[in-house]
Amino acid sequence: VTEKDLRNWSLLDRFARCLDQRLGAARGSWGDRRRKLGQAQYLTLFLLGLFNPVVRTVRGICAASQLQKVRRQWNSPPVSLGSFSEAQHLCDPELLEGIFKDLSRKMPPPRLRDPRQQWEQWLAQDSSVLAALPRMSWAVYGGGRRSKDGGSSQAVRLHLSFNVIRDHPVSVRVTPGKTCERQTWKEQWEK
Repeated sequence: VTEKDLRNWSLLDRFARCLDQRLGAARGSWGDRRRKLGQAQYLTLFLLGLFNPVVRTVRGICAASQLQKVRRQWNSPPVSLGSFSEAQHLCDPELLEGIFKDLSRKMPPPRLRDPRQQWEQWLAQDSSVLAALPRMSWAVYGGGRRSKDGGSSQAVRLHLSFNVIRDHPVSVRVTPGKTCERQTWKEQWEK
């Protein structure tokens, strides 16, 4: 992986700034002085991997963290595979939901043809089941592909609400893969 292969630097920068505002002081194990990988660095590198298909594995993300531009952009040292793998247990999905809402609010308002649409909220909601790492025990899910050893598959479900008129996402929620899509919709719907 080279710097030329990577894209979406400005989006990653906005995410990192929003993350810094949300995080404040490191809590729990993230605050341990011996930890070299911070929560902001972990989440930003993870998003770097999602935005850049050329980086398809955790090893690829760790390799990208050694690139000069990545280190300079977020003022961070290279990340080891062990540190990156361990960090998945410490990350809180609720933090990501808050960041998602912050970024969604910052989106510019669309130009609406009809002024009455200004107050309308037409939301579409859908969820996707995404494969999770085997060590994410909270994500054990009975459906989907089984692991090679015959155990149950791991998955998370991403529930997304999308404002059809304003053409941007409104809210997101991450749950274990077995969570019912309709139940989550009932918890989030508004008149």
